[in-house]
Amino acid sequence: KVKCVALTFDDGPSKHTKRLLKILAKRKVHATFFVNGQNVRKQRKVVREAHRSGHQIGSHTWSHPRLTRVSKSKIRRELTRTTREITRVTGERPTIMRPPYGSQNAKVRRIARQQKLAVVTWDVDTNDWRHRSAKRTHDIAVKRTKRGSIILMHDTHGSTVDAVNG
Repeated sequence: KVKCVALTFDDGPSKHTKRLLKILAKRKVHATFFVNGQNVRKQRKVVREAHRSGHQIGSHTWSHPRLTRVSKSKIRRELTRTTREITRVTGERPTIMRPPYGSQNAKVRRIARQQKLAVVTWDVDTNDWRHRSAKRTHDIAVKRTKRGSIILMHDTHGSTVDAVNG
């Protein structure tokens, strides 16, 4: 039996992502990056490197709105624009998306499905963005994770990268 969990990182890429990629490569670990399209545009090389290294790249919208509070046309634009940017940078169309804040409803799921994007959430939230403590992020992830868990972290914080390294 294989004990397997998914490491996922939201909101990047950021100035910390390149260091995270080196740590993951050293440990021979693959992760999923749910990227914001506007950050992909700014950090194309990092996204390309992550993709070439075998990490999965998913959409986290263009500008991180709470999708349940915006119009259908805004949801479509956020997803379409990000899908195009990821595809342009990696050569591969994303097949998954994570709604910012995990905020979803039938409207969001329907539009994601129409765009051939599976909605992926998590069962372990490290709250790394809130406390910004490497030790606390690490401890939460280790304590709450079980086989099959999807762990939510953010590659936008140096403390999170430290937690993965530590």
